[in-house]
Amino acid sequence: MANTKSQNHTEQASASYRFVSASQQMQTLRPVRSFAVRTGFDTLDKMLDGGVKDGITVLGAMPGLGKTTFVLQLAYNVAAKGTPVLFFSLEMTAFTLIAKSITRECFLERRYTPDQQDKTLTAIELMSSEQVLSFFSSDGGAPAELPAGIGAKDAEVYRTVAQTMRRVMKNLYIIDKNDQKKQNAGKANAAFTAADIAEITEAFIGSHCTDSSGTAEGLYRRKPLVIVDYLQILDREKGEILTDKQAVEASFKELEALSKQGVPVILISSINRGSYETDSRGRRKSSLSMNSFKETGLIEYSADTLLAIDFVNKNASPEEEKAKDPREISIEILKQRMGAASGSVQFYYYPKYDAFVDSRSAGRVPSRSAKASRADQTEKSDPERERFMKLDIKSYP
Repeated sequence: MANTKSQNHTEQASASYRFVSASQQMQTLRPVRSFAVRTGFDTLDKMLDGGVKDGITVLGAMPGLGKTTFVLQLAYNVAAKGTPVLFFSLEMTAFTLIAKSITRECFLERRYTPDQQDKTLTAIELMSSEQVLSFFSSDGGAPAELPAGIGAKDAEVYRTVAQTMRRVMKNLYIIDKNDQKKQNAGKANAAFTAADIAEITEAFIGSHCTDSSGTAEGLYRRKPLVIVDYLQILDREKGEILTDKQAVEASFKELEALSKQGVPVILISSINRGSYETDSRGRRKSSLSMNSFKETGLIEYSADTLLAIDFVNKNASPEEEKAKDPREISIEILKQRMGAASGSVQFYYYPKYDAFVDSRSAGRVPSRSAKASRADQTEKSDPERERFMKLDIKSYP
């Protein structure tokens, strides 16, 4: 009797399922254009075969290594190219992130003039300077009086940076924990849920982006880059009783579904401090790997790209490396579905000024404005860039 039931089940399955060989599937192949969002860090873009692609990219590090700072700079670079960015900040306010951006851009504008570096206001100093803030918040022009210590050269830096930032920041949407939408829902000061982020992103696409036919009146032709800072503190849906691990998995799955709609998503994630520990001889006990991402193995298996921030010198204590100015930092590629499975890009990190600089270009790259004015000539004369642009990947924009 059991054999008869099994036979009937097999026959039914065979009749209802159409088996298609790989040879038949090959006959239906059509080219699919892969899009990538350039990060603005040229060496990293090359390692990522064009930049951040549709899907989930996770950037992890232990606290204090500059995760938010790095991704904020990346967001600004993307916005500067005309691609919209939705930056969901669950820790810092929009005011703080904007102040960090102003400090960074002023530093990058003047950092290659050594005697000018220390004249850059830090984010904390800037946030308490009403006159400088009024300059950047105005539509143009200089304030009636500049703060003490800011001369003509400094004023020119502020004018140059302010002019550029007014254009770039129109494409950067910082949605922080005090967002009005949550206040209206009675959730003031509460963290976002992953469902909140998906809902806001879909609303943005509907109101600010053209539809697939390209006929809708929208500001942007492309969907936004979504950044979440950070995964482990996303709120749980009301009424859900979950462990920390289950909560992270649920949030990840929600954002993964969003990414499959053609929305590139960058998630900032914490990494176990033990991954950076050294032994009694000062040697790293273990290297950063996919297993370093704590709370859940879902990140390890489901993320399309895994990046981690590490120190260049892996045989010194984190405290020693953090004391350096600038810090020598590397972005480690731990996983990449489409591209090199491993690699490393080295940066100098200036925590005082919230800035990352590719170590390959340090000391020879001009200021932000000078670099922008020579962009066309650089594109034509750089053989590496010409080779890179021939890749079968179309980068935004």
